[in-house]
Amino acid sequence: MDAPSSIIPELLAHLPRLTSLNIRYRLSEKIPVPTRRSKPLARLRDLTVHVVHDRIKGLWDWLLELVPHPSSLQCLTIHSRASPGVKHALSVSGQFLGRLASLHSTSLRKLQFFNFEIS
Repeated sequence: MDAPSSIIPELLAHLPRLTSLNIRYRLSEKIPVPTRRSKPLARLRDLTVHVVHDRIKGLWDWLLELVPHPSSLQCLTIHSRASPGVKHALSVSGQFLGRLASLHSTSLRKLQFFNFEIS
């Protein structure tokens, strides 16, 4: 799916039976921020995200917003396309990994990062 990142949580609230999502993370003018919703989001089991630029501010909070249901996520894959001139991979936040583990440690079977460093 290719849509502004800020509207994806709203779409998930309208698709409660969706279990798998393959999406691009692309920032619009504003950074997506987690919000309280009246409708619960779909219980994703499989999430693949393609980061299409080097600006990942807000990415980690946004990802956790997409998978708020404890012990539901089984597979998370994140791809980064390094831009020309970028000499290093993007970094995965240790805080994100800790929060992800506290939510999904009993269900998560596959965790893949492509072109990322763990920090």
